[in-house]
Amino acid sequence: MDAHGAVIAPYPARPDDAIFVTGLSGAGKSTLAMTSALGGARFVADDSAAIGLVGANLVSWPRRSSMSLTPDMARRVLRDRPRETYGDKDFVDGRDLFPTQFASSLTVRAVAFLERGPSQDTQVSPVPPSLAYRQLLMGHPILAVDRGARHCFDVVRRLAALPSYRVAGGTDLLEPAKACSTLSALLPSTEAK
Repeated sequence: MDAHGAVIAPYPARPDDAIFVTGLSGAGKSTLAMTSALGGARFVADDSAAIGLVGANLVSWPRRSSMSLTPDMARRVLRDRPRETYGDKDFVDGRDLFPTQFASSLTVRAVAFLERGPSQDTQVSPVPPSLAYRQLLMGHPILAVDRGARHCFDVVRRLAALPSYRVAGGTDLLEPAKACSTLSALLPSTEAK
């Protein structure tokens, strides 16, 4: 399945266990991926990943290595790191900028529906599987109209069965340590695997 979202492994003790972070354009997926990488997290994508079944696991791969931010957010997050501007976005190559954090694949263990929060502090709340399924379908509307995408519904069902959360992201997620700790708390315990 071509997935609209970031895939981030925030916890160094579990370097292959990741969270699929999805949300509307402008919700902050790329910013969260870059901020998390600055905090030591691994990732495969900031906005576009492939997710598929490998045995019993949901595994993600990068669809591209470029990452983009608005120029204002790039100045805040990347500071003096090199980037190129095209149109209204600043682009970096994730493999070049974060060579030890850019992963060739990660196992998805949880889902976060990211949205802009109303305050400085990030708020997290659980999402039941039935609502997670609907939100995943709404975030990937091509699945409803593309006959060739029917095989992706099993991936969507499996994603919806994972622990899922609504993350109303505050400005505190611009701090790498806070971004990583917030996402780490969403990973299910190793016993739950």
